[in-house]
Amino acid sequence: MNLKQRFSLYFSLLFSLVLAAVLIAVYMLFSKYRQEEFETRLVQRAETTFKIWAGSTSLNSGMLEIFDRNRANKLTDEKTSIYDHRHQVIYTSNNKIYFTWSNKDFKLLSLKTATHLRRNNYDIVGKRFRRNGTTYYVVASALDNYDITKMQYLKLLLLFAFLFGTVSIFLLSFYVSKAGLKPLDILKEQILEISERNLQQRVDQEEGNDEISQLSRAFNQMMDRIDTAYKHEKEFTANASHELRTPLARITSQIQNFIKKASLTPSDKEIQLKVLQDTHQLSEIVTSLLILSEIEGRSPKSFFKILRLDEVIFSVVSDFTIINPELKFNFDIIASSDAVSIDIYGDEILLKVAFTNLVKNAYSYSDNKTISCTINVFDNTIRVELVNSGQVPNVEDPLTLFNTFTRGSNSSEVPGSGVGLSLVNRILRCHNASLDYKIVRGNLNTLSATFTRSLFRAY
Repeated sequence: MNLKQRFSLYFSLLFSLVLAAVLIAVYMLFSKYRQEEFETRLVQRAETTFKIWAGSTSLNSGMLEIFDRNRANKLTDEKTSIYDHRHQVIYTSNNKIYFTWSNKDFKLLSLKTATHLRRNNYDIVGKRFRRNGTTYYVVASALDNYDITKMQYLKLLLLFAFLFGTVSIFLLSFYVSKAGLKPLDILKEQILEISERNLQQRVDQEEGNDEISQLSRAFNQMMDRIDTAYKHEKEFTANASHELRTPLARITSQIQNFIKKASLTPSDKEIQLKVLQDTHQLSEIVTSLLILSEIEGRSPKSFFKILRLDEVIFSVVSDFTIINPELKFNFDIIASSDAVSIDIYGDEILLKVAFTNLVKNAYSYSDNKTISCTINVFDNTIRVELVNSGQVPNVEDPLTLFNTFTRGSNSSEVPGSGVGLSLVNRILRCHNASLDYKIVRGNLNTLSATFTRSLFRAY
């Protein structure tokens, strides 16, 4: 769940709780208001009936009953009864029995001026009057259909308002949060565009002082510090590599001359050859570090040109067989169509370094000095596979072999520094290509470099 969704959800939940509390309060207050209003109407019915009955001697019970039945705003199942001090009915608007009125109720009413009861969904109001020294009791009752039906309608209306409000506020809050956090999305996209090859790029800074502007300034300041430290590291690596290459070349030359001219015993000669081998290995490490610093210190695409991938590989193999004439190199091109080209855009020097390391790795770990190279040409990709037969490394994740100074379990008897595949991986990444290693079966190792056609066509 992203920040916009989380913000919308939290805001909607908070709004829903507040809205639910308000709607419940409205329902309860309105219900109480309706109950009090209905009770007041019943009290007015009781007072009016008693006043008419007591104030008009010429109005008999039949006429009063007709008046009660035909009065305006008549209530549902309305009934008004007048009792004397002996609790005997002296007037009733109708003879229907909706509920019972016991002596206990009269006793309760005798202690109060008025009382309100509810029985069988009927609201009942009883009121005590005094006239000419005699106590009278008036009981008015009715069925509050409004409370039964209209309150149900109000309940459904408030429920719909709650659901509509909750959904609406969620959608609106998501839209508002999306619009409000849009600068953060732009900042994220700009940050994702920064890589190790364009550390000088910075995100846009607004003139305001809001959180996004402060974050942008802080990020740019951090990138300035990282860029400075990175430049110092590259400068040190390049300078150290340059300074080390000359003395290493002299040491190598002196050892070679010493071996040729001096009369050495077989054991001494073997020692000198091991020293020479270690010097060569050290020289390769320094050269690799220098190439890495050059890759990081320039924009590789500025040196790109159209290259035939097979010619690059043939040139590498030709140079490699001069030093290692026992190499057996099998080559093949498999294309999905004759019209498909194997031309790519790339830096010829860097690609030769990459394929030299790939060929050297496959040759060094081969048990029969044989390498099978296949260029698989597809519509969207070109994959170069180098297959050799030899002991396979024991690693859980083959991608760790591409880390600097990392070597497999099968490298104990093979000279090397663990820089070669890391250097290849860096060079291929500069060409928007990928490096992969897999064990086909048994002791067959496969190193493959995959170039994406849609990418290098766009250069």
